[in-house]
Amino acid sequence: MAAGIAWWRVAHSRSTSDRVMTLPSAVTSEPELDWSWQAPGDVEDAVAEGESTYVLTSGSLFALDDSGDELWDVEVEGAEYLSVAELRTDLLWLSGSDGGGSLRSTEDGEEVLAIDGELETVLEGQAIVSDDDELSSINLDSGDVEWTTEGGESIAVDGGSVFILADDQLRRLALDGEEQWTADAELALGDYPYMTTADGFVVVNGEDTAIAFDGQDGEELWSVDTGDDGGSAGLMFPDQVYIQKNDFSFEDDTEDTKVVIYDRDGRVASFDPGTSFFYAFPVRSEGDVYAFDFGEGILYDEEFEALGRSHDGSVQPVDGGLYELSEGEVSFFRNDESSAAWTLDDEFGDDAQLGAAEDRLLIADGSDLLSYR
Repeated sequence: MAAGIAWWRVAHSRSTSDRVMTLPSAVTSEPELDWSWQAPGDVEDAVAEGESTYVLTSGSLFALDDSGDELWDVEVEGAEYLSVAELRTDLLWLSGSDGGGSLRSTEDGEEVLAIDGELETVLEGQAIVSDDDELSSINLDSGDVEWTTEGGESIAVDGGSVFILADDQLRRLALDGEEQWTADAELALGDYPYMTTADGFVVVNGEDTAIAFDGQDGEELWSVDTGDDGGSAGLMFPDQVYIQKNDFSFEDDTEDTKVVIYDRDGRVASFDPGTSFFYAFPVRSEGDVYAFDFGEGILYDEEFEALGRSHDGSVQPVDGGLYELSEGEVSFFRNDESSAAWTLDDEFGDDAQLGAAEDRLLIADGSDLLSYR
């Protein structure tokens, strides 16, 4: 089983208005080293936006140009993760494992907004933030709180709406804080309830039940018993969700898990991914929409047929294929092929991690950051 999304994850990939993740273009022929940069200590995280690369180390944030030369650096505290804000690519989000963080300008690294709680999303002019039992909208220009409402166990921001799950109720708010509807979600929420939003409906996933609600008026559409161990739910295609029953035994003889697909009208199909853990999201690759299983590095078409093969290492999806880092080697696999199109001659350390940018490949190996084209 693949190790899943590496240190860059896909936080910098764009999820467009049609709910499909736009992936960076692939390096389809064997690349050569473009530049290398050495950090003062290990690279904690990094992300590329355009021709610039932003690098987080212990205590510092750096910006590099398209030649790997430093543009600026600032001191930061407590940051472990780095990403580019989805709708505000002029802002970087730095966060720590204990919560909280800051939005910083890509121009000079200066702090735009300090956030004590959890950043739910960044929109054009506002940041949606949850803290303790409250959910707030903060104006990015002034830093003023625009509105505050009661928070919940799970929050999802989707287009022009905010969905809040709390106390067996699901609420929908507009981005100005106005409540649009409230629906009863009478299910055992358990310790980790969450929501999945799709075109036209919302799925609330609790301890042993998943319930779908109409996104416009909150009417209950259908419910599913997910068993004693509960189930995980996610977005398979823009108008379809998947539900997989959890199996926490992780024994070698565990039966393969069935994944069941639903749309707003109910069950559509089921298939067997051949693994006890399935985590997918819709991506656009070579002009077509697929579901990409981040755990195994496999694309599924709209008939739920798998393209390519499972991967053993860390994977990074790109348009037309994926990069794999396994046992110190980095390779590129085209979407529907089982053999690598190319493998780098360079060997990397056990803790090396990979990432993708437009037409280039990024690798962090200890204190070294390397860009290949």
